[in-house]
Amino acid sequence: MSEIRNMENWLKLKIFTRDNYTCQKCGYVYNQNDGYIGKYIECDHIIPIALGGAELDPKNLQTLCVKCHKEKTKEDIMKLAEIRREEKERLEAIELEKKRERYAQYWESLA
Repeated sequence: MSEIRNMENWLKLKIFTRDNYTCQKCGYVYNQNDGYIGKYIECDHIIPIALGGAELDPKNLQTLCVKCHKEKTKEDIMKLAEIRREEKERLEAIELEKKRERYAQYWESLA
């Protein structure tokens, strides 16, 4: 577990360095004098893992300030909820169609 954690920290540092410690949304630049880095910037998945984004691919990672990361996470959660809602509706429609077909066959057999 500690190896994975260290890998994640190494990758975060790589992303922060690549992005010049700058929020890719609002342009905030982290300064070491600000204090603990995690209080100001975070590493974000551009395409969330839950939506098929690669977990450890640097191309799917970006630096965001805490405020922008919270906003993006909220948007991502709303997208995911909408996708799940649509999937549920689609599955319910399929089930309803199957029932309709079964009842149609039943009524035809009575005729």
